[in-house]
Amino acid sequence: MKIDKEKANREQFFKALLSLNTVEECVDFFDDLATVRELEAFMQRFQVAERLLNGETYEEIELETNARSSMVSRVKRCLEKEQSGLKKILERLAEARNMEKP
Repeated sequence: MKIDKEKANREQFFKALLSLNTVEECVDFFDDLATVRELEAFMQRFQVAERLLNGETYEEIELETNARSSMVSRVKRCLEKEQSGLKKILERLAEARNMEKP
């Protein structure tokens, strides 16, 4: 029973995320939900992932983002997973950027 409730709560949370329509709504939502440090950690991981996909070295990434090598390694493992949501989002963003270019 507890697992079903946790699954339902998780699903409800992600449905809530999908209901956000603008960047401003996302900012407001996460400002309400997370601390400044938590948001900074998310953004740092996101930056690390972008840089890894762009072929930057661990040393470059650590210097530019102040991330520890253990965190860079963790993000790299996430990107290597078959069902990596982070990689999927970054690929979509890159695609959208390429479509915007004249």
